[in-house]
Amino acid sequence: MPFSIGELLGSLPEDKLIAPKVLAKKLLCEDETDRIRLKIALDALTKLALVAEEFGKYRRLPMPDVVPARLRFSRGSFWAVQEEPGAADIYIPARYLGTAWHGDRGLVKVMRKGRNRRSPEGEVFVVLERAITALLAQVQATETGYVAKPIDDRLNVTVALPETAAEYLGQLVYVGITRYPLAQLPAQGVVKRVLGADIQTADPATLMVCKYHLLPNPPSALPGQLSVPVPGATQGPQAPRQDYRERAVWGLATLAVSWEPVAGGYRLGIHIPDATTSILPETLMDWYAAQQGASFQLEHIRTPMTPPVTLGTEWPSISLWVDIEATGAIGTYRIDPGWVRIAETPPPEVVQGVTAWIQQRPQRPTLPWEASPPIPDEHWHSLPLAVTTEIAQVEQELAILANHLLAKHMQALQLPGLFRVQAPPEPEAWERYRFLLLQLGLHPPATFDTATLLPLIQTHELAPLLQDLLLTTLKPPTDSLQPGGHVGVGCEPYLHGVAAFHRYSDLFNQRVLWALFTHGKDRKSPRSKETIDPRSSTCHGRVDWPVLPTSIQEELQNQAQRILTQLQERERIHRQAWQDYQQLVWLHRCQLIPGQTVEGLVVGVESYGFFVALNRTPLQGLVHVTTLKDDWYEFRPAQQALVGRRTGNTFAVGATVTVVVKAIDYYRPHVELMLVPPVPQATSDVPTLPPES
Repeated sequence: MPFSIGELLGSLPEDKLIAPKVLAKKLLCEDETDRIRLKIALDALTKLALVAEEFGKYRRLPMPDVVPARLRFSRGSFWAVQEEPGAADIYIPARYLGTAWHGDRGLVKVMRKGRNRRSPEGEVFVVLERAITALLAQVQATETGYVAKPIDDRLNVTVALPETAAEYLGQLVYVGITRYPLAQLPAQGVVKRVLGADIQTADPATLMVCKYHLLPNPPSALPGQLSVPVPGATQGPQAPRQDYRERAVWGLATLAVSWEPVAGGYRLGIHIPDATTSILPETLMDWYAAQQGASFQLEHIRTPMTPPVTLGTEWPSISLWVDIEATGAIGTYRIDPGWVRIAETPPPEVVQGVTAWIQQRPQRPTLPWEASPPIPDEHWHSLPLAVTTEIAQVEQELAILANHLLAKHMQALQLPGLFRVQAPPEPEAWERYRFLLLQLGLHPPATFDTATLLPLIQTHELAPLLQDLLLTTLKPPTDSLQPGGHVGVGCEPYLHGVAAFHRYSDLFNQRVLWALFTHGKDRKSPRSKETIDPRSSTCHGRVDWPVLPTSIQEELQNQAQRILTQLQERERIHRQAWQDYQQLVWLHRCQLIPGQTVEGLVVGVESYGFFVALNRTPLQGLVHVTTLKDDWYEFRPAQQALVGRRTGNTFAVGATVTVVVKAIDYYRPHVELMLVPPVPQATSDVPTLPPES
């Protein structure tokens, strides 16, 4: 498998020598070509004094005069954004850039410290990770052959193409990088996909998937089908599974459920597909799933986290057994690994019992959406989606409940999981959104409350716009090492655990549960008489000792810390692709052209201009304050308005304005606007004659 210099250095400790064979195993170097590349990389890093070789083994050397940073092209210059919070950006002159591109992560050597409000200067010492493995470009012909000119203006480079690219001359193409710049040699690439004549006519879903490099590209050695163990297969060191195959089980799209009468109420069984035996740690499948982060879908294009998997009628489960009291309240619960068998015909008693119990529970506020994700519990915007069938509602509520109960159990036992958190919106952002609702004649609550707010905006004529603005007001949810509240689903604590074939965070949390099943301690010490059941919620509040052995606890914590940043970045890319896709769809629906005059609603005001929702749709554009030539405008936050000092002209939130489309960017995508220029007063060149006497 290909590896980056950053991954190689991260696998080398400073205080211990590592043999090349051990490194090759860590980096999944399975063939001779990969091992040769590893040897070349180690030799190069040794010459750069980043790695030391002793007795045929290697260790990393400390480098106090270089800092890790991410390169960014802004305002015509390159800057290195340091990873240390609060550290100043480093200016990189073009002659010290080397072969690095915008977005690359590298080690930067500081040559001149910043002083007197002057930024520090540095040079790129070595590129650790390449951010761009493919790009959108226009095919052009030059004297030396055919090249790909990137659409992104932050990439001031060209990529050499083979002669076969002649048939794509002038087309918009998706180019995969086969070789990065090397000394005086340019980058090379191959055309992977043709998108059309230009960016304006390209399919929006294909354009965004290519822009964010979300097309499926599994390694050739990856199996085409993911296997699921069958009952009776060897389980290795794992704890034995319970056999639930004789129980009545109702199979849903992503999980299964059972409903059994017991003394004093019922017992609800939520059976979650167990992926830990299909995706083993430190394998090529595990590496690929971690790189993907989660399954992703835009219209007809789907990028799965793993190869296809078919569960069949019998599959391994992590079963959550919840006691339901006669009043419908949730009692104690227990978590066990098991085997389940899906009934060919849904058992009527299970369907009726579970559906009736779900319908009597408080209704959760949901958000209507045009497309449904493959995972029922939470969309990228953090709010559950509105469903149209009873079965989908049952599956959604059970998935959210299972995630919540699993999080409570892992928090009570202080297990190192990947929790899901989302804080309420910032007070300033909420007040701005509330101010807009008041200007539109609505009566929002004084404090943020989705149960009251969502029904209020969904009945308004501007529902799509208000819904989009609400999502921008909310903070995006994220994975966290510490448990916390999740304002979108209304649970605390919360995590992802029901979709391990679609999200890597769910897979990691299932592995933590298996560590509990296999190694969980039921007493403080071997001499302790008081015992607990670490699989049951009855132990909550009674555990004051580490349930897992120290070595396993620390290993899981280290794994969580290693993958957290990668999963957060992958989720950010997925969310940005969704947002850009929605803007691009509205851009095509409105069919705007430069110079067109349209009406819009002012939905946001800043010191640098105001944002206008065109044709009262979610498509927004900015009127920059520099285009307001008739006066000097000052920003008044209390009024959410720009006010002219001389004329008193006001542009406030909630006002309707007429604007002209100045420019359209289909790559970002966004619209630049300006006000309709005033019509000059009519004048006549004919002199006025004096009246007759």
